[in-house]
Amino acid sequence: MFLLRESAAALSKRAAANTIVPQLIDQFRAEFRQSPSPSEERSWKNSIPILLDQLMDAGLGKVEVLLEYQLPLYSGRADVVLVGQHPDGGPSCVVVENKQWTRLRSVDIKHRLVEVQGLNREMLHPQEQVRGYVEYLQDFNCYLGGHPGSLSGYAYLHNASSSQISDLRHPDLADLACFPISPPTR
Repeated sequence: MFLLRESAAALSKRAAANTIVPQLIDQFRAEFRQSPSPSEERSWKNSIPILLDQLMDAGLGKVEVLLEYQLPLYSGRADVVLVGQHPDGGPSCVVVENKQWTRLRSVDIKHRLVEVQGLNREMLHPQEQVRGYVEYLQDFNCYLGGHPGSLSGYAYLHNASSSQISDLRHPDLADLACFPISPPTR
């Protein structure tokens, strides 16, 4: 289940017309019988257009974008799932976790926790969060699981600079490197 699905190009036009967030709110209410939190609405407003701009700049307007993808038989939701054809052929699916965070640092490497400035609490490392979603989908979806390399993940910290997230690339977290984390290209 997802709240909204369209091509990146179509969603980009809708983002320019400011019609995505109202539809996400309506869909959220219909699906979950409650309103999204103000922070979730703010995240949609601030994160989705930036990601769509990056997709369009990369020439990926035909990629299908699933917003707020509910993982099967699980309460977790991936912010965005991109679905299309891999350049080398075969399916391609990328789970994207959007974060508005600007300053964060690793505080517990063993448990993969970070501290986000302004939140005053520890949060799961964004790459670890993405890894969990990707591994869950790989185990759950036999089609993607049967096509090695067809499923990947990405933590997109669109408000951060490379220097602000450098602490997250700790040597003891090298196993997370296959789930890239980065700020937007400018």
